[in-house]
Amino acid sequence: MSVEQLVVYNKVQADEKFATQEEVNGIQGVLPDASAEPDGRALVTLGGEWVPGEIEIPDALPEVGDAGNILTSDGENWSSQPPPDPGIFFTVQATAPSSPADGDYWLDTKTNQLKRYITAQLKWYPLGTSPGDGTDFFYDSVAIGNVAHVAESSVVIGENAQTSSNWAVAVGREARTSGDRSTALGAYALAAQYAVAIGSSDESGQRTNAVGTGDVSIGRTAGLSTSGGKTGRVSIGHSAKAGSHRGVAIGYSANVNEYGDFQIAIGASAYVDSYVGGIAIGYAANAGGFSYPIAIGYEATATASCQTMIKNDVLELEPRTASTASTIVVKSPNGTRWRIAVDNAGALTAAPA
Repeated sequence: MSVEQLVVYNKVQADEKFATQEEVNGIQGVLPDASAEPDGRALVTLGGEWVPGEIEIPDALPEVGDAGNILTSDGENWSSQPPPDPGIFFTVQATAPSSPADGDYWLDTKTNQLKRYITAQLKWYPLGTSPGDGTDFFYDSVAIGNVAHVAESSVVIGENAQTSSNWAVAVGREARTSGDRSTALGAYALAAQYAVAIGSSDESGQRTNAVGTGDVSIGRTAGLSTSGGKTGRVSIGHSAKAGSHRGVAIGYSANVNEYGDFQIAIGASAYVDSYVGGIAIGYAANAGGFSYPIAIGYEATATASCQTMIKNDVLELEPRTASTASTIVVKSPNGTRWRIAVDNAGALTAAPA
């Protein structure tokens, strides 16, 4: 062995150096003679001297197990085991981590809040809060009230008020929204997607409902409790009910049935029950049972399809200017349009329009 082949580490000096020839000869002198030892032996230290020792090599390693497993020993045997649970993750970023596990922590750098994920609620809660403690948190949301629950970017105010949808507003005791971009204002008000419900319930518990997509219900107990697959309905007034697709009911207890389409009822107790396109205007006006009926006036009732029924004591047509006579244009069976007018003497005249 040459000097160039051996480097000695000095523990005291904490450095490495080349051994001198004398040091090399000294090491060689204390090493045992390997010529008499069988293969597989190792040198170990014992009492300050190098002596031959044994290396135990197992006959066979255990089964490799699943991908990612590690070999562990219980002191006597080797076994293939899954790696230990990595534990709770801690993430620092502006957006919520994807696929979080229960108990994970997230430092939201957007709001500077430390949040903890609760799997049972599928939500992140700032430290110091928990489900049902009176205030929920979820991203840019606000929830105020006992057992108030909120979704992403929503506002909830009131006891047990809830939004199960995003970008929604629910204000009032047990006010609820069930679709994105919806608004429910008032005790027990209920709004579906893109809908607006403003009003409160009555003594029997009947809600103000806007349960069809895009519905608008304003007034105590306005709107129907079921959508029937209808959308875009407008109910304005105490107990106003617009049931038809794109139906409109305006007035106390104004009612449009659920079976037709594009119907309008305006006035207290106005009622439309037509097949399609019915219009009722006036107290208790009724346009029902036909297609495209129109009933105008106090208790006016349309009795045929494509009929306009006007009920009142006087029907008066007043010209826009004093020098112009009032006229009515009617059409004859052959398609000719006739203008009927009255002169200053009260005589009626008819001329092609």
